[in-house]
Amino acid sequence: MIVNKILCPTDFSECAFNAAEYALRFAEEMGSELIFVNVQNIPVVEVYSPADVLKEMMDTQSKFAEQKMEALFERLETSQKLKGEVVFGNIQEKITEFAHQNDCDLIIMGSHGESNAINRFLGSISYETMKKQDFPGLVIPMDSKYQEFNRVALAVPAHVGNEDSLSTIFNITHNSKPEIHVISVIPDAKDFDFEIISDEGGIKEINIHAASPETGIQQYLEQKDMDMIVLRQTHKSLFERIFKRSTIKQVLGSVHIPVLILNK
Repeated sequence: MIVNKILCPTDFSECAFNAAEYALRFAEEMGSELIFVNVQNIPVVEVYSPADVLKEMMDTQSKFAEQKMEALFERLETSQKLKGEVVFGNIQEKITEFAHQNDCDLIIMGSHGESNAINRFLGSISYETMKKQDFPGLVIPMDSKYQEFNRVALAVPAHVGNEDSLSTIFNITHNSKPEIHVISVIPDAKDFDFEIISDEGGIKEINIHAASPETGIQQYLEQKDMDMIVLRQTHKSLFERIFKRSTIKQVLGSVHIPVLILNK
């Protein structure tokens, strides 16, 4: 997979700006084109309102959003020519549609914005958007700044093949040449511990023993100072298959590093 074009959805919040800065640096490092999109809700009008009322309201919304887009570009302070577009409709559906129409290879977006979903990540726009994509998405927490990916954790169920995931990780992080930790959590121990199953060619396979999957992953990320965690989704989310929804919320709600979501 080659990342030629990156899409960065924005709601013009501070979290979205942080993700935009991150996306810009990432695009510069990868030599990728960067496109921004803002999705506006369609205004609600009275049933018997004249047809031109809706158009006027949408035009007003669109102009206001375009002004915000220009302000975003000025704030990013880059010589790179940036592109942005304002569209109307359902946020998840429009981001997916826009990404396909523009042949995007990767989506980068903040983990929360005006939705204020940091403490209920499963319900956030970011998670719901990434769940529906058939290409990778990189979710950037508010306090995460761009840096090279030197240590990457790939969370997988035990005995599940990860060749495709590793290939995508290497392509996205090719400038960094990271050390990759493939981690599987076995919830069979009161105290946290882990064992290295194999260590070859920059890839370590780790079995984590902990009281629960979420504590095992959290403690490992903290102890090993990871730069990114990678989650893989198939037809049913990896985490939805292994953990309860509340567990996902606990894990993702506490993560302060970028989360790369791979979709199959």
